[in-house]
Amino acid sequence: MTKEEYVNKFIELCDYEIDYASNASVKENNKRARKFLKMQNNITENDYDREFIFNVLLKHSSDRVKSNAAAQCLSLGINIEEAKNVLSEVSKKLNSDELDERLTAFNAEMCLRVYNGEFPGKKL
Repeated sequence: MTKEEYVNKFIELCDYEIDYASNASVKENNKRARKFLKMQNNITENDYDREFIFNVLLKHSSDRVKSNAAAQCLSLGINIEEAKNVLSEVSKKLNSDELDERLTAFNAEMCLRVYNGEFPGKKL
């Protein structure tokens, strides 16, 4: 998979709408999550240009894409400051009127808290 293909697949797996009231939508989300985890394992096991890939993803227009990329950066130990800044900005939307924005903001906040050691024994 090329760098560009990886970026596009990452975006495809992250940037979608979930209807939490629909069992089918939740099941589709679970399938995406398994594929996403496989991709994450793949990038840690292979010699991709991680900095290029995540520099692109951290600048994406979708908060969900950016926050997932930021979490991956923290886990890989790359682009740390930019990743923390992205998560901090996304987490400010906790009071949004949109459920999806609030969930993404909550996930971003929890990711920062785990990274900062607020939950001993937990890691990204």
